[in-house]
Amino acid sequence: MVQTGDLEDLRRRGGRRAGFLTGSVLGARTVPIHATWTGTDRGSGLARYELRLRAGTGAWTLTDDGLPTGRATTQVAPGRAYTFRGTVVDRAGNLATSTGPSLDLRQIDDRAASVAWSSGWRSLSSSSAAGGTVRASSKAGATATVRFTGRAFAWVAPTGPTRGSARVYVDGVYKATVSLWRSAPTSRVIVWSSAWAASGTHTVTIRIIGTSGHPRVDIDAFLTLR
Repeated sequence: MVQTGDLEDLRRRGGRRAGFLTGSVLGARTVPIHATWTGTDRGSGLARYELRLRAGTGAWTLTDDGLPTGRATTQVAPGRAYTFRGTVVDRAGNLATSTGPSLDLRQIDDRAASVAWSSGWRSLSSSSAAGGTVRASSKAGATATVRFTGRAFAWVAPTGPTRGSARVYVDGVYKATVSLWRSAPTSRVIVWSSAWAASGTHTVTIRIIGTSGHPRVDIDAFLTLR
């Protein structure tokens, strides 16, 4: 018998989920969503995995076919709700499908009213940015704070050899130190992401460390799944 993992909550850490993948890069007008699902078969064994996507109440679209594992990343446009459907197929041709919940994808640009900036930040136009501008600062201790409601969150920023590090706090609790340094510059990178079992209201604060020799930190946009 072929079975899929229970996808009633795709976003659980360590289980079947759909969310943001740290290190992935946004398209010019799209956001990468990473989905994972599992399958088991006690007979002929599993042959392949498939992933379908539906925007709103539209038709299902096959986005990935013939996958060796239940892992896929799909680019979708923000501002809409999406549903993922994972399928596993065994070597005898039997299949099992499970559908996840609807995910409302939002992009919060650096100019949004929901983002609070301390002193020391400046706004810069950038044709390669997700929203056309970024906020940049080299001031140690400078903060950016965003309050949102959702199940998943991501920070989008350019990376490169002149960028430094910042600490990330969620609801006042330290979570990670994120380095934006890379040997080559890249725009629209998801540099940090997090997820929760259920949708809720959270506050994320990014605080610049002031890395010696390359203290600059940029914020392009934030992403949420609700």
